[in-house]
Amino acid sequence: GTGVGCLHLIFKLPNTVYGAIDAPTYWPKEPLAYVEWYAPLANTTDEDHKMYQVRKAPLRRGGSPPGEIVSLSSICQSCQLIPCFGSAEVPIA
Repeated sequence: GTGVGCLHLIFKLPNTVYGAIDAPTYWPKEPLAYVEWYAPLANTTDEDHKMYQVRKAPLRRGGSPPGEIVSLSSICQSCQLIPCFGSAEVPIA
């Protein structure tokens, strides 16, 4: 399925390890990406602005974020995220 995530890193695995040893043949040759996933989207948009709200997914056991290494070619499109500032008034110093 499709999910919303935050792309943190694009990288490619090296052809050699430690400068002299050939990398394992099963290593992917294409560019990879490290993505931290947001929680799944709701089925409907927000009533006020008709946009979906994304929320951070809960941390995994051990406290690590729900991240994953994926093939860069599996990323379909980008999306713009707009922060939710809340309704509290910010005091002027």
